[in-house]
Amino acid sequence: MKRAFSIKRIIVLFILVSGLISFGHNLLADNIYELRKLTEDEWLSMSTEDRLRALSTTTRHAEDQAFLGDFGRHYDLYKKWGYEYYEMDDRYENYSFRNFEPYNIIEERRKRWTYNEFGDRITKMVESFRVWSDRFYQDGQWRALGPSGYINQFGTTDGVWVARESTSDWSVSVIGAGALRTNFTPLTLAIPNMNGISIDFQSANTTGKFISSVLVTSGSNMLGHVNEGGVMLRGGRFRRKFGALTLGTTYVTTYGVQGNRDKGREWRGTVNNFTPTPMMVAVRFEDDSPQDGVGGPIVYNIRLRINGKYRDDVQPQIIMDNLALDRTSAITNKIDNAYIEPTSQVVFGFPAFDYFSIGNTPLMKYSDYNYLNDLMKGNNVTNVAANFSKSLSNSYFNITEFGSKPLQADGNECIVCIFDLASITETLRSVEAVTTVANDYRIQTAMIYA
Repeated sequence: MKRAFSIKRIIVLFILVSGLISFGHNLLADNIYELRKLTEDEWLSMSTEDRLRALSTTTRHAEDQAFLGDFGRHYDLYKKWGYEYYEMDDRYENYSFRNFEPYNIIEERRKRWTYNEFGDRITKMVESFRVWSDRFYQDGQWRALGPSGYINQFGTTDGVWVARESTSDWSVSVIGAGALRTNFTPLTLAIPNMNGISIDFQSANTTGKFISSVLVTSGSNMLGHVNEGGVMLRGGRFRRKFGALTLGTTYVTTYGVQGNRDKGREWRGTVNNFTPTPMMVAVRFEDDSPQDGVGGPIVYNIRLRINGKYRDDVQPQIIMDNLALDRTSAITNKIDNAYIEPTSQVVFGFPAFDYFSIGNTPLMKYSDYNYLNDLMKGNNVTNVAANFSKSLSNSYFNITEFGSKPLQADGNECIVCIFDLASITETLRSVEAVTTVANDYRIQTAMIYA
C-alpha cells in the first residue's frame, strides 16, 4: 500500500510540475518583458507551439509601438502582389506576416524573380536596357533613343542609369534618366527634368559636361523624329582654371531633325517632311530683365529676307503689346478666345513639369492681331463687331510703325512685328528676319502655317 501510495503521489507531483511549467510558458508568452528574461536554455526547452506563441507576442508588441520611421518593417506588399512576387526589403526581413506558417527561405527565394537558384539577391532586369543610342545608317538615315529599361521598371516608370570611373587624377560619369536636372547658365539652359543623358568629366583644373535629349518626338515607339520629324537638344560646357583665373564656354542648341532623310540630323536643323507653307511670320522683342522696368530693347529696323534675298516690299505690321496680358484677349467669343490657353505638348507619362508650355515659349496672339487688323482696315465689319471688343483692344494694343526714332519696350512692354507672306508667289525655302537692336533684349519668333 505504501508503495502504491508513493507511486500515486509521484505521478500527481509530476503532473503538477508539468502544469506549472506549461502555465509559466503561457504566462511568459503573453508578456514581452518576461520573454526578454528567458535564457538560451529556456528557449531551447520550449516547444514549437510555445515559441510561435512567443513570437506572436513580440509581433503584437511591435505593431503597438509608437515611433517615427518604420525602418522597412511594414513594407508588406504581399497582399497586392502575392507571396511568390513579394520582394523583401534589404534592411529587415520579417516573415511574421505569414502567420508563422512553415517555409523554406532558400526554396521560397528560388521561386522569386529577385533571387537566383542559390537564394542570393539579384537585380531584376528587363530584356534590354539603354543609356543612350545614336544610330547612323549607310543610306543617310539616323535615329536617337534615350534612356530606358531601368532596373525594376514597371510600365512607364522612369529611373536612373549611372556609370562612373575615376582615378586619383580625374573622374568621369555617365548619367541617363527620365528626369535629369540640367543647369548650365540662366541664359543658356536650365531644365529641372530633362529626359536624356549627361556626361561629366572633372580633373584638378578642368571640368566638362555634355548633354543630349530627344525633346520632341511622337509615336508609341518613340521614333517619331525618324518618320515625322522632331526636336533634339544638345549642348556642352567646358571650363579650365589658370591659377586664379577660370575660363569657359557654353554651347546649347535645339534643332529640328528628320531621321529618314539624308542630312536630316545636322545640328543646324532642318524642316520635317510635313512642313506646311508659312502664311505669316511674327518677331517679338521684349525686355530680358522686365523686373527693373528700364533698359529694354531699342529696335531700329527689321527687314525680311526670303530665299536669301531681301524683300523690302514686305513691310511688317507693328503692334505694341503687353506681356502681362499674354492670357488676356479682346475677343468676346468664348470659343474663339480659348486659343490663348493651348493644351500641353507633353504626352501622358512624361514628368509633370512642362518645359514646352506657353509660359516658356509664348504663343503669338494671332487671332487678336487678325481681328485688330480687320478693325483698322474696315474688313469683316459684322464679324468683328460680333466677336471683338474695340474698347478692350484699344487698352491692350497700340499699332505703330518705324519713324525717325527707334521703337523701345521696357518692363512688360513688347514689340510685335508681323509679316504677311501672302503676296509672295515664289517657293519658300527659307525665311529670315534681319534686325538692328540694342540694350537688354530677348527676341522670339512665331509663324502661322497654311
